[in-house]
This record gives sequence, structure tokens and C-alpha cells, in this order.
Amino acid sequence: HPEDGIGKFRGGIIVFTHDGKIANIIWESKEIFSERVGRIEFKDIDNDSIDELVLKGGYGAPQNPDYYIYKWKKNQFYLINPNPESDNLSDRLMLGDGADLRDIDNDKIYEVVTVVEEDKYDPTLTKRYTYKFNGSYYYLWKEELNKEPLMYN
Repeated sequence: HPEDGIGKFRGGIIVFTHDGKIANIIWESKEIFSERVGRIEFKDIDNDSIDELVLKGGYGAPQNPDYYIYKWKKNQFYLINPNPESDNLSDRLMLGDGADLRDIDNDKIYEVVTVVEEDKYDPTLTKRYTYKFNGSYYYLWKEELNKEPLMYN
């Protein structure tokens, strides 16, 4: 968007097929992402043999969650994180000083884990937030103090 000025980045996700000559758009996100995103990948995070679209984002954009996760259903992706239907802010914004996808409870479904350093000089103030998938959306499952740092992916 030119009205945002020089050095500003905004955009969405477009998924397409390409036959070597023509690109065919399959799906385009409704969400607009500010600044830069880290990585986009397809990964089966809920053990249903269908890859989800996972966007690791938020670099330079504190209003963005660390992960946007889309599920494929009926020939389109729909957003499962952040939960657009939740009134609970912590369910919608998985913010943190770092984030990781990992299966911490060994149920073969990935949880999203974020860490917030309240004071980088006092590790007892570090909080870990764990979000669990309920079949439709991720929700805040656990909040813990003073946990070891994440292995960032």
C-alpha cells in the first residue's frame, strides 16, 4: 500500500498452483500482515494427515500473533489461530518474546508455546503460555512462571 510510506510492508497470503506456464490462485487470505513475517510452511499439526498452513510472523509488528494457523477444509483455508471468534484477548493474540510449535503432552497434536520475559534480568518473572487445539481453535491452556527458554524454530 503506497499510502503507508516508504519502508512499510503489508500483504497477505496467496496459495496457487503453477503448471510451468500459468499460475492459478487457489486461495487468498483475508488477513493483512504488517511489517515482515518469518516463515510460511505446510505442516500437519493436528495429526489428521492434512497439512495446515502455518505462518510464523510478527517480526517488527507487536500487534501480530507469533503464529497464524490455517486449516484446509472444503477447498479453502480457514483461520484457527488467532481465534477470531473469542472474546478472550489471550486466545486471540499469542504474543511473546519467542514462540514454538511442539507436542508437549505427547498426544500427536502440536501446542503453541510462547514465552514472555517480564524482566530479562530476572528469570523468575519469565512466563510461558501454552495454547492447545480443541478441534476448532487454539485456546490458552496453561500459564506458568519461570520455565526454561524455548528452542526457537
